Amino acid sequence: MGRSGFLNILFILAISILLTSPVMPQSPQSSLILPSGVDYAVYNRAGSVFILDRQKLLGERVSRRIEKLSAGLRIVTPSDDPAGFAVSENMEKILGEVRQRIVNDEDMRNYVNYAESAMGHDQQVLVRMRELLLRASNGILNSDDRELIQSEVDQLRQEIDMQAQYASFNGKRVIPDLTVTGLGLDKVSAVTGTEASLGMIDAALSRISRARAILGSRDNILRLRIKGKSVYYVNLASSMSRISDLDMAEEISRLAESGALLKTSYGILILKNK
Repeated sequence: MGRSGFLNILFILAISILLTSPVMPQSPQSSLILPSGVDYAVYNRAGSVFILDRQKLLGERVSRRIEKLSAGLRIVTPSDDPAGFAVSENMEKILGEVRQRIVNDEDMRNYVNYAESAMGHDQQVLVRMRELLLRASNGILNSDDRELIQSEVDQLRQEIDMQAQYASFNGKRVIPDLTVTGLGLDKVSAVTGTEASLGMIDAALSRISRARAILGSRDNILRLRIKGKSVYYVNLASSMSRISDLDMAEEISRLAESGALLKTSYGILILKNK
């Protein structure tokens, strides 16, 4: 259809409106026609016919579409889709909770890993202490040699106490009970009773090994928990996206359509009598 045919159709539409719609007198040279059931009004002035948007709905539609495109959301306000808005808000609350629980589990996993590494340090100290006692049990060494070995054993015991006191995560001590007294190493001696001392060290090593194994199991559980919650979060976010996210191509097409209509909504001259 050519431009002239399009203008003819609009002219016939305007004339039919003029003949069938109530006229509100404006002045001897103008009139305003308010058809029922449509979004526009027809204004006639000095022989020229204008089509006006009755409540500027097209302008509002353009603004709403631009707002949606800027936000990237189909539902910006509850009026866009009341039911969808309620569902998306509830899902957003659940997403926030799941996200925070994942962060909490990650923090706990970091804590567990740090505590396990601190215990690993104590275990290495005990292994060194055991080696020294085995060396002291050698019948070739004299008492002076054993005294030298005992001095290193004492330093290693001090290291265990320092680790229990200063190893902390975010201000919280991670192994406060793993002291020399707590591990039963008070009477460890490289000078006398080396066999009994070896038994004390073996008991402490066994206790630390069990504790590290428990922490390792807890770390695996936390890792699986984080993975499961992450998958749940992704699926939930995908479901929410289908509800609230905007189809950009469709909305841009609608914006272009509304923009074209807006050009005629505030008084584009359709036909002027010559």
